Amino acid sequence: QEVRFELSDLTPGLWKGTVSIEANDDMSFDNQRPVAVLSTGRRRVLLLDWSVSDQDFADSGFFLERAIGLTRGQTPFELSPFTVETIRFSHNDLPADLRNYDIIVLNDPDHLDDRVAQSLESFIRGGGGLLGFAGEGLGASSGRPQLYRGLLPAELIGIESSSDLPFQLETWNQEHPIFEPFLDPQHGDLRSLSSRQYLSVRPLPNSVVLATFSTGDPAILMSSPGFGGFPFPPAEVTPPNMGRALWILTPPERERSSWIRNRLFVPIVHQCLKFLAGLTSGGPVEYVDTGTPIPASVVGGPSITRDELRSPGVYGTEKACLVATTPARESDPSRCTPDEFAAAFGLELSPEEFGTHDQTSPSITGETQRRETWPWWAGALVVCMTAEWFLANRTTA
Repeated sequence: QEVRFELSDLTPGLWKGTVSIEANDDMSFDNQRPVAVLSTGRRRVLLLDWSVSDQDFADSGFFLERAIGLTRGQTPFELSPFTVETIRFSHNDLPADLRNYDIIVLNDPDHLDDRVAQSLESFIRGGGGLLGFAGEGLGASSGRPQLYRGLLPAELIGIESSSDLPFQLETWNQEHPIFEPFLDPQHGDLRSLSSRQYLSVRPLPNSVVLATFSTGDPAILMSSPGFGGFPFPPAEVTPPNMGRALWILTPPERERSSWIRNRLFVPIVHQCLKFLAGLTSGGPVEYVDTGTPIPASVVGGPSITRDELRSPGVYGTEKACLVATTPARESDPSRCTPDEFAAAFGLELSPEEFGTHDQTSPSITGETQRRETWPWWAGALVVCMTAEWFLANRTTA
């Protein structure tokens, strides 16, 4: 039976509680379940736009801003998970406090000085997310990669262009949560995303290539603090709340890319933002059974030990939360030995009460029971069919 609970007017934060059922049950330890509900407002996104055009609707920043906020005209969509603030970045004029934002989006960045690069790097190290679209601006900066330390986990090579066939997405990590909605072919083919220009890079050891172009070069690149190496600290000193940087190595421009004209542009942008905000794969709240290993989704997150997961409860923070529940073992219909039953429920069997028992699981043998009569009926049926065949094929002398 399905029961729905209506929750309304929850202030932002992680809400913890329990759900219980009253029943005459000899094993009442699993009649109560811990629950956790994360209530969040819309995530704040800062778009730093370097694209310049005589008409606003002709530059990539115009389309990127509306894709993030799902804006129609001048009215943002009220159910959008993101609010966006755009700054036409021309004089390195960053806001005074970047902690007011959850994610920063860089659109074809160029001319970053040391102060801006350090501010953005500190934003990532403090737990913020960064989504970058690389283009000619970064390509012109290939000779001075030190300006992008801590931002783009790769060595800049240069711009690759094609005047004939466009570059398409060829492969992508199907196990990554960004691409989870696109595993169903009915939701669209990512190979339809093409461009005539991309930034060629050489990934560093602390980066993960999520997608590649048809040339084999990286198309979507992610920083992975746990990998260690330049420019991020090693895994053993990585802060647990450190953010990530995600780069799409092609600009969303109308002249050199089909991305903004493709119906998958808005979904792929929102999937990248949701991943940086921790909203993919069901969000930061994950339900597990007690005694199970710690999922990979919270590795590097809050300090949770395996001993804690042996007891039901809610562990972690808003960024990564585990809800350990007791498995519903009473409804498991599989056959087991007394020892397996005792191990599953943490019981100790008394030899005086239960006596001796067979340690082996029941097996099926090839011997028939004495009272089974079906072999005789089968034999009689074969004899009748053979006799009928002889009678039907008689010939007269």
